[in-house]
Amino acid sequence: DMPAVAVERGTTPAERRVFSTIGDLPEAVATTKLKSPTLIIVGNTVALSPWWPFKAARLEAQRSGGGGGGEYL
Repeated sequence: DMPAVAVERGTTPAERRVFSTIGDLPEAVATTKLKSPTLIIVGNTVALSPWWPFKAARLEAQRSGGGGGGEYL
């Protein structure tokens, strides 16, 4: 799945982020009850974030030469 993040109240002290894949993002946003204004960012750039929660899995897959986790590149 494609990486995605929803950013509520970006650049303010009240900013909140929800990282997910695009397929799971609607549920993740509903679960965390994000409110407007919320910006949604979709694409491989999201996986470059230092806060991307799947980063360790992606790096491990790259090291082992496996295809698993490649969807986050």
